[in-house]
This record gives sequence, C-alpha cells and structure tokens, in this order.
Amino acid sequence: MAQQQLQSNPTSAMIISIIITALTQCAILTQADGYRGLISLDWLVSLAQYDLFAIILLPICRRLHQQAKATSAFIRIAHSVVLALLAILLLCTVAIQTKIVDALYGPSWDFDIYDLQDHEHALRTAFYVLQVLAMIMASGSLGLALMRAPHLRQGTLGLAIATLIPSSLGLPLTNLGAYVDVVYRDMFSVDDFEYTDHSRLAGLFMTSFFYACAFLAALVVVGSDRVEGDSYRVSTPPQQQQAEDEDGNGEGDGNGEGLPGYPLREVYQTKV
Repeated sequence: MAQQQLQSNPTSAMIISIIITALTQCAILTQADGYRGLISLDWLVSLAQYDLFAIILLPICRRLHQQAKATSAFIRIAHSVVLALLAILLLCTVAIQTKIVDALYGPSWDFDIYDLQDHEHALRTAFYVLQVLAMIMASGSLGLALMRAPHLRQGTLGLAIATLIPSSLGLPLTNLGAYVDVVYRDMFSVDDFEYTDHSRLAGLFMTSFFYACAFLAALVVVGSDRVEGDSYRVSTPPQQQQAEDEDGNGEGDGNGEGLPGYPLREVYQTKV
C-alpha cells in the first residue's frame, strides 16, 4: 500500500508534464493554456512530496523504532501533528497558487491578484520551513533507531536508511533555498532575470535528485522483510530449547504424564 502511494503521484505528474509540454510545443495549446494546465502538475508534485514525508514520518520511523525496542507513541503523536499542519499549509498554499495562475492567465485580468500573491509567497515559505522541521525530526528519529539497533545498519537496509536520512533532509532544504532565492530577489537587469532562470533550473534539478534518492531509499526500507517482524528479539539457542523440551517431557508431574506421548498409566498397563 505504501509503495503504491509513493509511485502514483510522481508517475501522474510526469505523464501530465510530458503531455502539456508536447501540446504547447506543437502549438495545440497556447502558452496561457499551458500555464493553466500546469496547475494540476503543481498539485501532484506537492502531494507526491507530502506522501513521501508521510511515509517517512509514520510507517518507517515507527517500524524502525519498534526494531530498536524504543517507544513509538511519542513519535506517532508528534509526527501526526506535524503531518496535519503540513497538510493544512499544503492545501492553502496550492489553492491560492491555483487562484493566482487562473487569474493571471485566464480570460479576465484581475489586478488585485498581486496582493494575494504576496500572501502566497509568505505562506509557501512557511510551508517549506515546516517541511524542513519535519524532516529534521524524521532524521533524528532514524538516526536514533540506527544507534539503538545495530542490525539495522547491516546490508542493503543499512545503506537505504543511510541514503534516506540526507536525501529526505536535502529535499525540503532545496525547496526552501530555491524558492527564497527566486521569489525574494530584486531584479533590475537582464542578468538578474537570467540568474533567476538558472537558479530555478538548478533548484528543479536538485529537488528532483533528492526526491529520487529518498523515493528509492524509502521503497527499499518499506519493502524490507527485516523491519516487518521483531528481528531484534533474542531467541533461545536450539540446543538449550531441545534440552528444556526433553526435561519437561521426561519427568512425571504427578498427573500421570511421563514419556512424550505416553501417560505413565498406559505404559504401566502395557507392561502388565
């Protein structure tokens, strides 16, 4: 279920992006219609990142802390509160962005939309800051689980967790840095506009890179059999368990139980 949730939104966003780009380049869609069509892409990308953060904060952190014999109640409550706040900010931010794009590239021009755009910038900045705080919490939880459970550091699972920590933290940091650099920069010349375009492309590349790394690492961790059961349980050695079974079955206990499968009463009657 978690794997399907991780895969659905990025795939849909990529398909829509390819279709809209192709239709715009072939002059089937106007540039204004293309921008309005990309509203759905903004929704899907935002939801894809939110799904990734939700998978990391709840199932992955909870399972790893269970493996580390640590309590997961606080993690579940604190991470759920953060996810709820992220969901609220996400819906508000993308909804306002949808209104802005529709007003700028729609049939009617609304000059009051620029006032709303300033509020959208502040709200989206707060949204990215909360993303950073959420992934700092997740990184701390993952690191604590690794320190308490040495078996999690072994093999492919250990490599996936070690990749997940920096990539999940790098994604919101890149979102925040790239957005602030583009939106809050004063542009007075052509060089400033060129720098903004280059900064936007660099931010898009870095966010895609960190998302891909975190996405693949999360898939490995979620699909690992080593985090399903209680892998950190200390089991009884086979020889000791066999000796305990033999001792328990070889002695009578006053109820007429003796040899394995044979009550003492039946053995005595057979001999008589």
